[in-house]
Amino acid sequence: FKERWYGFDDALYSAARLLEIIANQNLSSSELFATLPNSLSTPEINIHFKEDGAQHKFMQKFASVVDLPDAKITTIDGIRADYKNGWGLVRASNTTPSLVIRFEADDESVIENIKNDFRQQMSKTDSDLQLPF
Repeated sequence: FKERWYGFDDALYSAARLLEIIANQNLSSSELFATLPNSLSTPEINIHFKEDGAQHKFMQKFASVVDLPDAKITTIDGIRADYKNGWGLVRASNTTPSLVIRFEADDESVIENIKNDFRQQMSKTDSDLQLPF
C-alpha cells in the first residue's frame, strides 16, 4: 500500500489496483487467478482473556521464551513463524482482551505441524491457556 498510496489498508484502492493488474495482462481474470499458488489457511482463531491487558502480558512472556528453530521468527505485530511451506502468527488484539492466531500452509499436514509447534510453545508460556486448535 505504500506504492502510489498512503501506506494504510484501503479496500477501494486494493480493488482499483487489482483491476489495473488484470487490465495490464494478456490473460482473462480466471486465467490470471489460476496462476496464483493455492494454499490452505485457518480462519482467525481467538483466545479471550478476562481482563484487558492480559493479552499483551502473554505476548511479552511468549516473545521471551518462544523457541521455533525450524522457522524464521518475525516480531512485528506479534510473533510470526515462517516455515518452508507455511507460517503461523499469534498477536495481541488491540481492541479486545484476546489473542488472534492464524495458520497457513501448502497442505493440511503442514498446518497441523505448525499448530503443534505453536501449541507447545504457547503452553510453555501459560499451561492453563485453553488452545482451541
